[in-house]
Amino acid sequence: GGRCMSGTVELHGIELLTRDVERLVGFYQKVLHAGREDSHGGPDRVELLLPNGGKGANLTITRNPQAPDDGERAICMEIWVDDVDREYEWLLENQITVSRPPASLPWGFRYLGLYDPDGNHISLVSKLGEK
Repeated sequence: GGRCMSGTVELHGIELLTRDVERLVGFYQKVLHAGREDSHGGPDRVELLLPNGGKGANLTITRNPQAPDDGERAICMEIWVDDVDREYEWLLENQITVSRPPASLPWGFRYLGLYDPDGNHISLVSKLGEK
């Protein structure tokens, strides 16, 4: 086991490095219904603001000329949503390719899979029976 920490520990955000900031920002604004904050380093660093159940979270997109620009990345994100099927319809309406359409899992969740333009994998997940 790990050392016990005092106080609350919360993941505040994730930063993705890319060669094309605007391409990823546009993609994640659609997929995550996120607000945009450019005052912390834009245009080379853009923060996307997510409600995250009232706690807030950031997905930061930062330009890095050495970042790979294609192919599958090692980063995988799991994003909780209210209704995977509703999000699936939204993604299709916005011409976003889904690699794995919605499927129910035997342990009580429903998910879909997609890749961002740089090849990072995203799972959108909702709990079955809680729509």
